[in-house]
Amino acid sequence: MLKKNSVKNIRMEKESLQTLLFKQFEKHQFYNIKDLKDITRQPVVRIISHILYEMLDNISLYILFLFALQQVYTMCWIVIYS
Repeated sequence: MLKKNSVKNIRMEKESLQTLLFKQFEKHQFYNIKDLKDITRQPVVRIISHILYEMLDNISLYILFLFALQQVYTMCWIVIYS
């Protein structure tokens, strides 16, 4: 029985993997997890549980920061113009 030629998956550095994922999401908004696995050649568990989770967590913190900043701006505007 013949085995398929397979490329061994080598663990990428976190920053390299994040950069690769950002570049992919710049090309397309949505990806199937299998496609991300094929593109990155990383295990699905690593992609989902570590990298994507951390990236989404950072994005949500940024959004919360922007919301808080907007609230402060609104409060200052009310105080100044009251």
